[in-house]
Amino acid sequence: ASGLPGTVSVFVEAGKGQRGLFSRGAMEASSVSSVDVALRICKDASGLPGMLCKIIRDCLEVDWKFFGQRVHRLLGHDGLVCSVSWSKDGLFLASASEDRTVRVWDAQDDFKPVAVLSHSRAVNAVAWSPDGKILASGCNDGAVYLWKFSKFDDEYKFSLAQRLREHGRGVRSVSWSPDGKALAAGGKEDSIQLWDAKFEDGEECSLERSIDASTSSLWSLSWSPCGEFLASGSWIGDSIRMWSARTGRVENILKGHSSFVCSVGFSNDGKRMASGSCNAVKLWKLYDSKRSYSNISTKSDTGVVWDLSWTADDSTIAIASSDKSVTLLGSSKDGYREDSLRTLRKLRGHTGVVRSVAWAPPNKIRRLASGGEDALVLVWESRSSF
Repeated sequence: ASGLPGTVSVFVEAGKGQRGLFSRGAMEASSVSSVDVALRICKDASGLPGMLCKIIRDCLEVDWKFFGQRVHRLLGHDGLVCSVSWSKDGLFLASASEDRTVRVWDAQDDFKPVAVLSHSRAVNAVAWSPDGKILASGCNDGAVYLWKFSKFDDEYKFSLAQRLREHGRGVRSVSWSPDGKALAAGGKEDSIQLWDAKFEDGEECSLERSIDASTSSLWSLSWSPCGEFLASGSWIGDSIRMWSARTGRVENILKGHSSFVCSVGFSNDGKRMASGSCNAVKLWKLYDSKRSYSNISTKSDTGVVWDLSWTADDSTIAIASSDKSVTLLGSSKDGYREDSLRTLRKLRGHTGVVRSVAWAPPNKIRRLASGGEDALVLVWESRSSF
């Protein structure tokens, strides 16, 4: 960030509740760019020789060495970033944007871009298949694009395997079944399309079932870990519908939100589900019948919760909020009552509304990706917890 003429202010993410003042730059709990972006800011801001470059580089290295945290800014999109998704092994991150592209970033190589996948219109959703071989993207042209991922001579390649065109209008959400054999997609029309996505013997995907969603402008889909149910949230209406993936029938309707529901997500153990709407996140508990849910906790004053994501151990939920932050909510640790929702931390770095968020699979380094209306993709990294 630029300060006085000819100067650069360096902001470095500190530990929980910590603020540090270093002789070479003011550091407070805010956002920090990766080294290459910092150097570019320095060059554009002042044009001074290596001293400022070294200051910024030293600050970032101090941040990683002592606090174990840093943030990568992934530049390249030219429009709102609607969706982010990690491959199952955590080695690649995909981001979908209104600029009509999906970009794929290599987490093994400092998030170097490895592919730009073009679409005919804005791309609202992106999701990796469980085996990491197919990347699905939902487009405003009413199609789901299936991209086949391969590596040849140390080069990564994406080829368009199929375009699923049974959607009359824009596709807003795509979700793979846990076994990767089915793909659910929904959007601006009143239906959910279930596709047979086995890709056996070179065969193409086929439409398995079209579910009458009886609502308009479906916004979010989430497949239960057991593979039996689909949860859907809609832009119009204040309820969540639970669908049988086998029959296509409504198994339950969860009421309690006071406005549209634009994000839903099951915990990884399948025992709970979180949902986000305008100014609230709700936590639902699944009982033994697998069809009975109850609202066990509500977190208000969140802003519009555009997206949410659970950590692998189900202890933390990250939400993408209209207040320009990524908020981390805890739900069963540190002596608090089990299943209560409480704010652990707010990660600030976006300059626009945050529209998408996704935790990376477990690794030595914890990673959380977010995308926003500022056309940025941020990757938050920590050696421990945020």
